[in-house]
Amino acid sequence: MRFADRLRQWLPPVAVIVACVGAWELGVAVLRVPEFILPGPRAVCAALLRWRGAIWFNAAQTLYTTLVGFALALAGDMRRAPQCSS
Repeated sequence: MRFADRLRQWLPPVAVIVACVGAWELGVAVLRVPEFILPGPRAVCAALLRWRGAIWFNAAQTLYTTLVGFALALAGDMRRAPQCSS
């Protein structure tokens, strides 16, 4: 795939994302929305960087809980599977 083809494929989605983030930032600034109601993208990025350790810890805990729940549901369903097939 040529570079021009890749650029033509990726440019529209990237442009839409950049436009949406720009509109978000502009809307928050122009309308003077309080940060506790709707923070701008810069404030969100700053909070993500500031709290990245806690975010990763809690994301890992959520992933662990989800996988354990999925494994338990799968194990329970496997036990019941022979009853359903007959």
